[in-house]
Amino acid sequence: LHVAVVSDLNDDELMYLSTCVEGVSIDAGQSVFEVGDLGDRFYIVVSGTLTVHIWSSDKELIQVGVLSSGRGFGERSILDHEPRKATVRCSHPSLLMSLGSATFNWMMQILFDKKLNVKLDFFSSLPLCRRWPRRDILRFALPFDSADVRRGTTVAKQGELRQTIDIIV
Repeated sequence: LHVAVVSDLNDDELMYLSTCVEGVSIDAGQSVFEVGDLGDRFYIVVSGTLTVHIWSSDKELIQVGVLSSGRGFGERSILDHEPRKATVRCSHPSLLMSLGSATFNWMMQILFDKKLNVKLDFFSSLPLCRRWPRRDILRFALPFDSADVRRGTTVAKQGELRQTIDIIV
């Protein structure tokens, strides 16, 4: 089972996470949660298929997505501290892993810190930033995102107006 949201955690962090996870078995037709429910858990699909539904402007519950093995869901309510904005139902019997909001927030903080440290290490290694204080490098680096680009991929074309600054190494 490949779960993208936890793929950057190390073995010790995954071991801790495994002690906090709860297994949830859901039958076909059952809801994991409904629109308006308290958002206090994050879920990862281990097996099965679930459908995501929202209310339309016509006050009808419409399907807007499908979740399958390896997909995580339920984070928005935890991050926004607001009730659920969607209903998630099982279309086939499903097995889920569930994390409470405190554990989910811990995991997000660990992942944020790791990405931040990668940025700090990268920008600290640039001649431009080598003598800058850590605080200044942090301010400079924070808005940047990283992306993996394959050799031979066109990143920009001459004369093209860009909305980003690209640093390619």
